[in-house]
Amino acid sequence: MIQQRERSKHKGIYQLLLIIMLGVIISLIPVPDGISQEAWLFFAIFFSVVLGLIVEPFPPAFIGFLGVVIACLLGIGPVS
Repeated sequence: MIQQRERSKHKGIYQLLLIIMLGVIISLIPVPDGISQEAWLFFAIFFSVVLGLIVEPFPPAFIGFLGVVIACLLGIGPVS
């Protein structure tokens, strides 16, 4: 029983790492014409959050909070 819990915990971590890697890969793709670099990074974060909400490696609230924290750390969004 404990081994199964450990496997599911590791599975969630691996899924989260895969989702983050996909977001990084999208952000490294050249920016399409007509879109700013900031908008492209925001799209990559948005894509990763939506994918995380679909896959659910962790609770949805944690996935959403992680997306907001990453956006704040990267300085993406309106500047006051």
